[in-house]
Amino acid sequence: MMKPHGSYAMENPPIVPPSSVPTMLWVALVCLATLAGYQAIHRAPTPDKTPEQWQAVALADLNAVHTAIIEAHPGYIDTANPVVRLWTEQGYREARALIPRVINYDTMMSAVRYYVTGFQDGHLGYSDNTRSDGFHEMVNGWRIDEHGGAAVVTAVMPGWDGLLPTPGATLLECDGRTPGAIVAEDQAPYFDRRNLPSVRNSLFPELSSLRLAGLELKRCTFVQPDGEQVKMEVKYRRMPTMDVWKGLRRVHTHSPDRRNRYDFRDKVLWIRVPDFMPGPDAAKDLDIMSREIAALRDVRSIVFDTRENAGGDSAVGQKIFDAATGGLEFDTSGLEHQLQVYAQWRVSDISISGVSAYVDMMAERYGSADPRTQETKQLLCSFA
Repeated sequence: MMKPHGSYAMENPPIVPPSSVPTMLWVALVCLATLAGYQAIHRAPTPDKTPEQWQAVALADLNAVHTAIIEAHPGYIDTANPVVRLWTEQGYREARALIPRVINYDTMMSAVRYYVTGFQDGHLGYSDNTRSDGFHEMVNGWRIDEHGGAAVVTAVMPGWDGLLPTPGATLLECDGRTPGAIVAEDQAPYFDRRNLPSVRNSLFPELSSLRLAGLELKRCTFVQPDGEQVKMEVKYRRMPTMDVWKGLRRVHTHSPDRRNRYDFRDKVLWIRVPDFMPGPDAAKDLDIMSREIAALRDVRSIVFDTRENAGGDSAVGQKIFDAATGGLEFDTSGLEHQLQVYAQWRVSDISISGVSAYVDMMAERYGSADPRTQETKQLLCSFA
């Protein structure tokens, strides 16, 4: 599933302009998954398929995404962002060339995601929401996580027939490349190409699985916990997805606190806002917190701490900001000389369907009478 939003164009625009706008709406752009071949393979629970069948799925989905971009993505008709239209065709050709390297579900995902991530649009994604217990992955038997700038082994597959690094070991290099280079070259193009530390660090665990045939690591150097440096041949094995999940995916690592909260000391108001997509209970807590913040007096400084925030409904941030400040006025003289940013929505059957679903979600989360829900309804009406 793909999730685009309005396109934002600027003078000398990059591929994807800023995403910090007053109201951010995620519109579900559903791939044309009614293709018979796609449905036949993605109905869960589903047994695994042959490489040829997965290649057919990749081509069907790639064609569907290509069509959806042309028909519905705002960037495609935005003359201020010509690179979007260029990648629509160039990226499609490059992604099609990857299809012969598709051998399973994960590599099928990689071929299509290569195309989607090339737009470098943080609100456009191809969702891994059809994985079946019957599928298999090609894995190397060990998991890496980034810790303090080092690539550390945090898990290994139990019962693995062969040599594996010890948990706690540090990966130095594979085939002459650093872990960071491997992530940038072999993982990022198939997940997220944005060169941001948080994005790149989140991709280290993906080194466990093969993205495409031909990207196999061959020989890696580790520093064991006792300081011994060892070189190991890397072997890939076809393993059931559930076994991989239990052995390598379900590993306890740092889990950030996603609660919105605040602290008021020495006249400094420190507001932690890691979550812009609160659920119903969190939305109630947000209302309570906003009222408490609005009642504070003698606030000298305000810090908005957005670490770990992955985006969402920026009306949440606006609500907190208004509660903390009461609304601020500022001098607008000379504003016309500043970088001009504008927002656009492209009306299409896909965007109308997506916003309709978003209205339902907002009503469930905040209530149908909530101003945020009403604002979304107004947007939907403007599409008519």
